[in-house]
Amino acid sequence: IVLKTSENGSTILDFTYGDGRGWPAAADGGGHSLVSLPDALARHAEGALDYGRHWRASAVIGGSPGTADTAWPPSLILNEFCANADLTEDWIELYNQSNEAVSLQDWYLSDDFDNLKKWPLPNLSIHGQGHLAVYPTGFALSRNGEAVILSYLPGKANVDRVVDAIRFQAQETNQSLGRDPDASPDWATMTPTRDQSNAPGIVSIGIDEVMYHPTAQPGSTETTAGEYLELSNPAEAAVPLWNEIGSWRLSGGIDFVFPAGSMIPAQGRLLVVGFDPSDATARDAFLSQYSLPAADVELTGPYTGQLSNRGDRITLEKPFGIDPADRTVYWVVMDEVIYFDQDPWPSEADGEGKVLQRIQQARPGNDPSNWHAGDPTPGKTAPPYSAIGDWMLH
Repeated sequence: IVLKTSENGSTILDFTYGDGRGWPAAADGGGHSLVSLPDALARHAEGALDYGRHWRASAVIGGSPGTADTAWPPSLILNEFCANADLTEDWIELYNQSNEAVSLQDWYLSDDFDNLKKWPLPNLSIHGQGHLAVYPTGFALSRNGEAVILSYLPGKANVDRVVDAIRFQAQETNQSLGRDPDASPDWATMTPTRDQSNAPGIVSIGIDEVMYHPTAQPGSTETTAGEYLELSNPAEAAVPLWNEIGSWRLSGGIDFVFPAGSMIPAQGRLLVVGFDPSDATARDAFLSQYSLPAADVELTGPYTGQLSNRGDRITLEKPFGIDPADRTVYWVVMDEVIYFDQDPWPSEADGEGKVLQRIQQARPGNDPSNWHAGDPTPGKTAPPYSAIGDWMLH
């Protein structure tokens, strides 16, 4: 969207919004508008409005055209859910962020934005900072992925709203998807902890390092050849990047299907690059750029697309099931990073010779505070990271 003055045509606002993962779900089919956060609006000239976390859904359905949109104080949110339980029914856990009890009268759960009133919540209250797991009878969550929607609908135009919503992909048996930690904007796959504080996310293969804007090499203005994505396996055993359904893949800003038989060794790493690793010239140039010994580095590729220098989404997925009717493959999200080139992400990784490095594998990949800008260490373990005040120690 570009907004210009009528007098001289100068640009007032210029931004690109989205409707996918990382953007407020209630604004995509839930009837809400997008509302920019004040700090981001003040930095619109820097491109801050291109990042989904710099927006929220409007306070009520229909938005507030022509007037200021005031957010509601913290109340109930979706906190955890299980769509593929082995021994129990599907359940959804609510969390009361406030310090006061909240009555569930006029609150509803649904999996369909076109029918927000599928299941009225029971006539109960949730005490301040309390958890409550419920078992909807008006619908069943699909283990292959869909949406969970929490709404407050007393029938008043200035009050009715989708309070919280999330779209999710396939879910493995007896695992839940929950906020990590409670009330966080970030979700992670975890061991179920209904009716209590969420457990830490399950540690598995994840995206460990992202070089999305490398510096150009001497005599060249080309930077994309130095792009790479590093996957890390913290387990004590090798992990195959395939199963009986097919190969794992990367999707989002780049796309890549791992070759059959690919695996990451125990506590090992794998670099995914945008060039064909069998191209000796391109491979040698990459190894030289990062001073890497050829024998110690495992490369795979090429991925299609390009890691955006502004910000992008990278999702690591494994196949979960196939629809027998149309052969659609359902995918489990193993890890996801939706990065940005400025605050709250470290801007030093944007063409200044640094790389995005993950701080803790157990914490969500979409959490900006779980990343820092460090010296590139492709194929190697990065030095331990800690932050003391404004000082960063490596």
